[in-house]
Amino acid sequence: AAFVPIDNDQPEIRADKILEIAKIKCLIGEKEETHKYREKYKWIDKDSVILKKSYDEIVNDNFDDVAYVIFTSGSTGEPKGVVIEQQAVVNTIIDINERFQVKDKDSILALSQLHFDLSVYDIFGMLATGGTIVIPEKVRYKDPSYWLMLVEKWNITVWNSVPAFMEMFVDYLERFYKGEKLSINKILLSGDWIPVKLPEKICRFLKDVRIYSLGGATEASIWSIYHECKMGESYNSSIPYGVPLSNQGFEVLDANMKPCPDMVQGELYITGKGLAKEYLGDVSKTQSSFFWLNNKRIYKTGDFGRYLRNGEIEFLGRKDSQIKISGHRIDTGEIENAIMDCCSGKNCCVTTVDWNNEPKLVAVIVPKEDEKKDEKSVREALKRYLPQYM
Repeated sequence: AAFVPIDNDQPEIRADKILEIAKIKCLIGEKEETHKYREKYKWIDKDSVILKKSYDEIVNDNFDDVAYVIFTSGSTGEPKGVVIEQQAVVNTIIDINERFQVKDKDSILALSQLHFDLSVYDIFGMLATGGTIVIPEKVRYKDPSYWLMLVEKWNITVWNSVPAFMEMFVDYLERFYKGEKLSINKILLSGDWIPVKLPEKICRFLKDVRIYSLGGATEASIWSIYHECKMGESYNSSIPYGVPLSNQGFEVLDANMKPCPDMVQGELYITGKGLAKEYLGDVSKTQSSFFWLNNKRIYKTGDFGRYLRNGEIEFLGRKDSQIKISGHRIDTGEIENAIMDCCSGKNCCVTTVDWNNEPKLVAVIVPKEDEKKDEKSVREALKRYLPQYM
């Protein structure tokens, strides 16, 4: 069966939408959970699950089967379900493990929540090679002092996170760490811009580490492009997006769907085996984002970039209402729709401001003439519609 991860902290209204769109048949959860879903769905206590079949009996060779559905932010206010097949995600996992020489002796600190697709590699990338997954306790999963304890206790060798988490970790090490060299030897950073000075700061604590910048989309099986940040290499404006992973392609196309020359900005499209099957239950959205060009199926990312003279691609950001905060891709339209639903205002606009060198969401709301709403009441109402990062 395919799995659909739903964050326990997901607001009730949004969780209901996901369950409805995905036509969920059963839920697996903690034994002590007693919320309303126990009555509406078949409920499986995860601690009571017993595997009754051997490994060989479970595995099949149908690569077209759906592996998982991850829901992302949608411009209409409805979350979008990205459907990924077995073949697509297995292609990424095998490539990463072989390219970065991930072995059975490796161990990873699983910092990404299950509804964020970096977690797919944390789990299945390590299980595929026989490595170890160390899962932090949820109450402390954003605590860098706790991360350091786990890295030292379990000899963590692979770090896979958004750049902001690695920044937090390095900042903590700079202030408090006095020990010997840490065990981490492979760092995978993706989901957001990597500060140009971060690789240099990492190398002060991890002398023999290899640092990889990865990119792509949830719609293309975790990652599709990579760049290795070499020791001693310095960057001016940004770290290159890089070159495509195996069996995947990245193209920079102009408004006429023709390849752009070097150093000329165009829109980024992904091709190859990693592409999602569809947006669940949304034919029009699927057809507008995935289509055929020159006998290749292609995905329109909405991102912009350009070819550098060395053949790599430079990422230049977006030109639409989508933004990224801490690796989460957010369509501001979903927030605006939620505000209008819960505040019944006349109009609103959501944008970002720079706050201590980090993007921060800001909503400007035009209330109806007779309506009095303070910031606190709006925030409380929105908690029923939007996850915390929105």
